[in-house]
Amino acid sequence: MRRIQSNDVTVDTAATLAIAKTTATPNVVVGETFTYTITVTNNGPSDAQQVVVTDALPAGVSFVSADTGGSLDNGVVSWPVGTLAAGASVNLSLEVRLASDLANGTEVSNVAEVNSPTDARSPRVSAPAVITAVNERATLELVLAATPLTVTSGDAITYTLEVRNTGNIGTGAVNVTLPLPNDTQFISATDGGVLDGLNVNWALANVPAGETLSLNLVVRSSDGLADGVVIVAQARGTAAADPRGEQLSNEVRVNVNALRVANLEVLKTPAAPRVLAGESITYTIRVRNIGNATARNVLVTDALPAGTVFESASMGGTFAAGTVSWNIAEIAAGGEATLTLVLGIPANTAAGTVIRNVAVANSAD
Repeated sequence: MRRIQSNDVTVDTAATLAIAKTTATPNVVVGETFTYTITVTNNGPSDAQQVVVTDALPAGVSFVSADTGGSLDNGVVSWPVGTLAAGASVNLSLEVRLASDLANGTEVSNVAEVNSPTDARSPRVSAPAVITAVNERATLELVLAATPLTVTSGDAITYTLEVRNTGNIGTGAVNVTLPLPNDTQFISATDGGVLDGLNVNWALANVPAGETLSLNLVVRSSDGLADGVVIVAQARGTAAADPRGEQLSNEVRVNVNALRVANLEVLKTPAAPRVLAGESITYTIRVRNIGNATARNVLVTDALPAGTVFESASMGGTFAAGTVSWNIAEIAAGGEATLTLVLGIPANTAAGTVIRNVAVANSAD
């Protein structure tokens, strides 16, 4: 009988871990938050067991949050990753806030470590992620408004865009874009605004600290719009000295009212609240169209009160059968006509007499 030596093999495990730490915002405004991304890769050949990632926060930053179970303890953020398979990677995020008292240009460097008993050379340390503190900056703000906020088809809309710099240095070059709102056509733009396709663009050289520039865009609402359509506009822009990148304005919504209606309002005022018997009193009559359509064939009438005598009327007003009448061809939406009426007060009018007088306006529309 021959004896054969046993060929037993003992299995060992070994993993080679790699760790990288980055941030998408190398320049950070003091007092604001930013995010680190930590990537851990297991280059094998074995699965890595009991993997733990740690990040000791440097001076100048404070903890805000961590994903994937990360927690803060005594200034160190830890992630219990557990087992990381050979060839696999895991991404971790750490949000921190930059101290508000850092001097402009201060650099903050931060590294992360990964440990595993499977990697004989752990802890592995990342290359530093370095950010630079910014406390001298422009702060671009865009504020958009529209007039009017209710239109009908074919009406003009004027957008006013305020480009504000609330920072402590000039903006440098500012690029602002206002996409043409839906259901509108371009009419004009101020301050060098240029239509490029469906966008109106402005290139501004600089907005000084604390100042505001106003830009205007005029568009026309499309024909045949249905009642209830909403025209939406929002601007965007960047400033060279604002490290936050692109900023958005507020959203402005203009409502379409498909019904076009004239709406006349009459305001009548005497030149003085008191008049002497035997003298004249002058009334001013303002006929305003507060509707959204032109008022045509407007008839204004004023029935003279008892105890007064007609003397004159402006704008072709005529007197007949105790009533003064004016015929006005049209009053545009938002427009007005101003008329005057002079009445005499008889000399025998008793003291204390109160004269009440009204005017009425009607339109064919």
